[in-house]
Amino acid sequence: MRHLEAGLRARLDPFNRRPSRSTLVGVNFRRAAADRRGMARLRDQRGFTLIELLVVIMIIGVLATVALPLFLGQRAKAQDASAKSDARNMVSQVEACFTESDRYDGCPTDTPGIPVGSGPGQTEATPSGETYVVTAHSRSGNSFTIQRDIDGQVRRSCDGTADPNGGCRSGSW
Repeated sequence: MRHLEAGLRARLDPFNRRPSRSTLVGVNFRRAAADRRGMARLRDQRGFTLIELLVVIMIIGVLATVALPLFLGQRAKAQDASAKSDARNMVSQVEACFTESDRYDGCPTDTPGIPVGSGPGQTEATPSGETYVVTAHSRSGNSFTIQRDIDGQVRRSCDGTADPNGGCRSGSW
């Protein structure tokens, strides 16, 4: 029974309180003043100033000018790496043909999976007797050459005409 009586008292307690000085006819003036200050504070916060926005835009611009050349350099390196791989694969094809006939003449210069031609992204092979020249043209503008001489020496060279020059450093690779 006591627990029921305590629960009823807890429910009726707000009605039994005396009004404080700050309360008049159910209005709490302290709370109303605090609400007005909060609203005034919210009205004063209008957003970012023009200077702040310009500073952020300038920072983004500086970061973009630093990152863009690095990205383009990586792209050229990837394109050059693809051309080098195509040149090595074409050499493997020509060397495989040589083991069958002991001459590079008559070796097929079209290999499945390697684009053949003299345009960007293509590879060309020129077999001749006991020598060959394989040239791969990168999409970046560089050309990579693998040349086998009569004495059996294989040389690799490239022309770093593209800007950025990617994977061609001082004429060799």
